[in-house]
Amino acid sequence: MGDDDDSTGDDDDSTGDDDDSTPADPLDVDDDGDGMTENEGDCDDTDATIYDGAPEVWGDGIDQDCDGIPDVANSSCTASFTLDFPDGSTTTIDGCVEWALDTTWEYDPNDPPELNAFTLEFNAVSSTGFECQVLIVQEEVCGTGYYDAADAANTTTYTLMDCSGVANAYEQVYTASTGYLQLDLIDGGSTPGNFTGLPLSRSSMATSTWKTVRESS
Repeated sequence: MGDDDDSTGDDDDSTGDDDDSTPADPLDVDDDGDGMTENEGDCDDTDATIYDGAPEVWGDGIDQDCDGIPDVANSSCTASFTLDFPDGSTTTIDGCVEWALDTTWEYDPNDPPELNAFTLEFNAVSSTGFECQVLIVQEEVCGTGYYDAADAANTTTYTLMDCSGVANAYEQVYTASTGYLQLDLIDGGSTPGNFTGLPLSRSSMATSTWKTVRESS
């Protein structure tokens, strides 16, 4: 058999023949040596401290564990919104393409953290300049249960300018005036104390909504 000398046209069919090998997908190469490739979930293959499941460093603004949210460990999102329109058309959008949760907690030396308010931002598009968003602002929280959309403490805004499946006639900004937000779960952990400026050991929420849009702006 001939040699495997990397020269053009060298086709001796030997094991390891350069001409017969298929170039590796660059996304299957672990460039930073952290043991994970981009195809395996490494969201920054130039930094060995960043990969799927990496320890999250609090307060640096970097998403070490590749969950899409910096300074939060192992965050996850499930948000499907079905939009019905007067002409009978309907579409469903995924609010977790880009999302954010901002919370306000009350701390006590003798009791676990208590949720006082939150803002949930769900975006169904990630491209700059496109707007397809559901924004839920709840300024007062008193445990789990139902929160009325007509209450001044609750605002739910639908920005539908660039949502897939929305007709041009409905590409507007709407504010819900009737319906309810159901808050099913609040979990700020069981440890009492002051966590101002610090991450909670455990923080989770579960909500479901039923809203009727009556106003537009």
